Amino acid sequence: MKDPVPNVVGEGPGAGREAFWKTYYAALHARPDPWLDYSNHRVQLQSLAAALDATGGVLGRTCLDAGCGRGQLSFALEALGAAAVTGVDIATDTVKALQQKHPTCQWRQGSISDPGTYADLGRFDLVFAFEVLQYAVLDNSLALL
Repeated sequence: MKDPVPNVVGEGPGAGREAFWKTYYAALHARPDPWLDYSNHRVQLQSLAAALDATGGVLGRTCLDAGCGRGQLSFALEALGAAAVTGVDIATDTVKALQQKHPTCQWRQGSISDPGTYADLGRFDLVFAFEVLQYAVLDNSLALL
């Protein structure tokens, strides 16, 4: 299959790195695959199950899914009884689609490296940064999360 991201030279540090991944995931959003970073849905489901198991349970807890992609983890959190779920992703079209298709979660467009993304989100019982930290500028992302 042809690379879905034309004219992207590569990733680098700082804002260039973020611009690369924003362009990359905008192109992936147009593909029909329900997963973004995995070879298939089984691999993704195994990873999601491991993350959920590590929490000790989400029932009644508020959750942030930072780098939510197409929202699979957010959907699982809601289905498992989380009190509230917020998904944040850098891909604008993906967030817009999630807002329309699944309005029971709160969806926000933003970078996990940008303090402005968190300005009015509040606090959460659980924060998931699942398959996103390798794409983020880590200088302040972990402190912000």
